[in-house]
Amino acid sequence: AEIADQIAEEFYYMNSKARRDKLLEAILALAPQKPDLIPYLARVVAILGRHYTAFQNTVVQRLVRTFTYLYHRRDQLNVWPRLSNARFLCELTKFRVCPKSVPISMLRRCLDQFSHFNVDVACCILEACGRFLYRSPDTGVCMEGLLATMRRLRAQRFDPSTHMSTMIENAILACNPPLASEAAAA
Repeated sequence: AEIADQIAEEFYYMNSKARRDKLLEAILALAPQKPDLIPYLARVVAILGRHYTAFQNTVVQRLVRTFTYLYHRRDQLNVWPRLSNARFLCELTKFRVCPKSVPISMLRRCLDQFSHFNVDVACCILEACGRFLYRSPDTGVCMEGLLATMRRLRAQRFDPSTHMSTMIENAILACNPPLASEAAAA
């Protein structure tokens, strides 16, 4: 985290429009290749976004456009670009750079066609920022409904012993863990 802060601070003192554009391209190119760096890249975007709102807005717009493009692609070749894109948007949501409506909309779209990679992306969204959205007063009720829909779809479409069913249940529990008293009773 300190390194991300330092990078943002150093960039702030030597930036220009051309350098911001290069940084934008570098961040968007690096995120799918290095998913472990996504929280730090989001932190850099959030810090620089305080001073350059156009920069943070461009990052969010490009990621949303990429999500839409990947969502409409029907080939099932590679899940990693979809997951890294969703995770980056979720991390930006937790930094309050991306509106909360974006990951909720992404989750709704995944639930509309709940198969193949959309299951993976929906679980990624819940694991990355589901708890944040569930605990927020303005999105908690909406998330409760989406979690109920996800539970219903899991029960209808997946055998309880399958990998997908377990992955979905783990994502739901990451978003809304049971209370300690409920866990002890089970």
